[in-house]
Amino acid sequence: MLCCQAHENGCRAKQDKELREEVAQRRASLKKHKEETGEGEDSSGGGDEHCLCTGSLFRLSALGFALALLCVLAAVLARGRSKYILCRKTFLEVVPSSCWFPTVRRSKSCTALGDCLVETVADTRADDLLRRLACSFAWESDWPEGISSGSLGHPFLCKAPCIRAVHGTCMKGPRCEFCHLEHNHPKRKLRRQERQRLEEMPELLVLLILHWHIQRHVTNLRLEDDLQLVLAVLERRVKLLREARRPTHAELRWAMENLWTLRGFSLGRLFDAFQLWPQVDSDFKREVKFLVDSARKGMATPRAA
Repeated sequence: MLCCQAHENGCRAKQDKELREEVAQRRASLKKHKEETGEGEDSSGGGDEHCLCTGSLFRLSALGFALALLCVLAAVLARGRSKYILCRKTFLEVVPSSCWFPTVRRSKSCTALGDCLVETVADTRADDLLRRLACSFAWESDWPEGISSGSLGHPFLCKAPCIRAVHGTCMKGPRCEFCHLEHNHPKRKLRRQERQRLEEMPELLVLLILHWHIQRHVTNLRLEDDLQLVLAVLERRVKLLREARRPTHAELRWAMENLWTLRGFSLGRLFDAFQLWPQVDSDFKREVKFLVDSARKGMATPRAA
């Protein structure tokens, strides 16, 4: 690479020498022409000479810079790699190798921790604490000897079956609000259209339908003594609503058309659906729930398997 640059610089020096000779010849011819003609200095000739001189000076300055750079490089190579050329703003400076540092962009991320997070000695204090706590801990539960709160009143007034109890993974025991006993039939759910029709009805009509289904279940299952308070409260609410506003024949026909919407519901499912109706008064819902829970606790319940 240095040989190529030296050859190129030699060619430039030869061209500059030829240019200087040409300038000198033209200057001599102009001077001779002026002496023969006796004319003053020609502005155009002077301008050409000035342009040629300026171009030659510019080429000489570029050549000098290149030669100076070559000398610096040659000096650095001659001294081995003990010194480096450092560019500071617009200047080239030769610095010792001990003061030279390459300009590397620093990363903005955190420095690597390396092996700082590696534990040389295992800390077993937390493991020992957990082990002692597990040995002294006792799971207090009456399951399977006890019965869940949702199983009370089985099979008529109990809650929906517990999915976890079916697989043997329910850990709530007596606190579980679902039934842990066997159910021969799956619980029935309302379709969206049926639920919308019931929610659009006035409170009086939906209570008439509910009272009819509950009365039918109580008569068939002979539960008059257990649910007599619930029936009395429903009849009282229906009577109050009728006295406040008597239903029309169209409304009664509407109730009769949707009478069998709640078919297939057990007593427990009827009271669960009743709690979800938005048109029924909230205080009346709480009163019915309290009476139903009292009746469930008082009913004889078979033992858990």
